[in-house]
Amino acid sequence: MSFRLDSPFPEQYLPKLWEFTEHFRQAMLDDYSPQNLEQLHEFSGRSIGYAVVNKSDGSLAGGLMFEPMGDDMYVGHLVFAPSGVAKEIKYAAAVMAMNRLFAAGARKISWRYFGDNEPFRRFLLKLGAEDEGRLKQATRRKGELCDVVLMASFSK
Repeated sequence: MSFRLDSPFPEQYLPKLWEFTEHFRQAMLDDYSPQNLEQLHEFSGRSIGYAVVNKSDGSLAGGLMFEPMGDDMYVGHLVFAPSGVAKEIKYAAAVMAMNRLFAAGARKISWRYFGDNEPFRRFLLKLGAEDEGRLKQATRRKGELCDVVLMASFSK
């Protein structure tokens, strides 16, 4: 699959992105993440978003959103289709989106994930993200307190 990045994130892809998000809810989303499509739409409106679009048929393969935190820092969020997207495409799309954000002036992308999400940790390490720490009982997942691990990618 060859892909392109569309930005800002096209609204017509938000329902499909929501479907992807729902598939990974337990692994990736806390109780304060968007809980429905309307909230995802609001979140998208205040983030810098990139749609990963399959060039051959225009289907959505994934999405990356960068939430501005001030001082040229962003919190990174990403989700890809539950199947059919090669790891190489996921990495390439993430690197391309991060490079665009850094070229536009970002200096840091913070990544936050549940302490038990080892696959995402490995993904971030492959992207070159650095460990920043662990926040004990920092959020809730289905009402239960859980740890949040912080990693970051920096502008070179």
